[in-house]
Amino acid sequence: MNSELRQKIIKQWKIYKLPIEEKVIKLFEKVRDIPFGYIASRDPGEVYESNKGTCSGKNLLLKELYKEIGVETVDMISLQRWKDLTW
Repeated sequence: MNSELRQKIIKQWKIYKLPIEEKVIKLFEKVRDIPFGYIASRDPGEVYESNKGTCSGKNLLLKELYKEIGVETVDMISLQRWKDLTW
């Protein structure tokens, strides 16, 4: 995802004038509110354009937007053993 698209999203979502702490929260909320849906892509630009995506695609979009506002992110993988869950 290029910087031009990241800037466009931030301007469209009216986040560019907020203090950094509010930008972090608002970007999270905007990406969180994108409907969950399969689009056969995790590309952040396609998630934005389609206004839907899976958790990994939405996370990649949020990471790109945080990058644009200067917030460092760290990738991590979490494993879940479904058979160990108690319902």
